[in-house]
Amino acid sequence: SWKIENGSFKLMVTVPANTSATILVPGNTEEELMLDGNPFADNSNVTLQNKGEDGFELKAQPGTYVFESKMKK
Repeated sequence: SWKIENGSFKLMVTVPANTSATILVPGNTEEELMLDGNPFADNSNVTLQNKGEDGFELKAQPGTYVFESKMKK
């Protein structure tokens, strides 16, 4: 599910067991991406694949994640 609230894009994702997913999170890449309420850092479950003009491309292993990014003004 997703929503835009107070200038932030929030995305909740569940990746099923025995799979992986490419996740695209739109937002201002000059601002910090948040994962589960904390500043994003590559880890064994989620890695940053690309950071473009319009958002973040991530590779995620099985689990449930909440991403939050600031929208461009």
